[in-house]
Amino acid sequence: TLANPKSWTNSPDFAFRRVDTGDPDFRVSLTSQMSIRQYCGFDIPLEGSCFNPGAERVLLNEARWVRGAVAFQGDIGSYRQYQINHEIGHAIGFAAHEPCRSQGGLAPIMMQQTFGVANDDIARVDPGGVVPADGLICRFNPWPFPRG
Repeated sequence: TLANPKSWTNSPDFAFRRVDTGDPDFRVSLTSQMSIRQYCGFDIPLEGSCFNPGAERVLLNEARWVRGAVAFQGDIGSYRQYQINHEIGHAIGFAAHEPCRSQGGLAPIMMQQTFGVANDDIARVDPGGVVPADGLICRFNPWPFPRG
């Protein structure tokens, strides 16, 4: 996923490599639901994934990896690509979530597509968040650079 030209490596600012020893910038783990709650919290009562900066770890929810998310509205492979790209985005400095910006457009990778591709749905799940309830609905998108 990360080597795909539509992923973060499309930008010359980012490169990734697997390291077995040493001190990596962050680790990526496929993790149980209960571990996710321990490291990510459970403020939004839905299963999600997260980047935990204190642990320098991207935590991917195993249940979501297996089942996906109905609200995402895409196939399981695309959801997994989204899950990786979204959480890695947090790890490389994209802390803020983003709303859908244009009716019928591709969702930004930093949109919480696990919870929906409609701003109204996300605003309902996270009323204190940055997404306005403005009626905009995007199409699912697993990529930071969808046009490559």
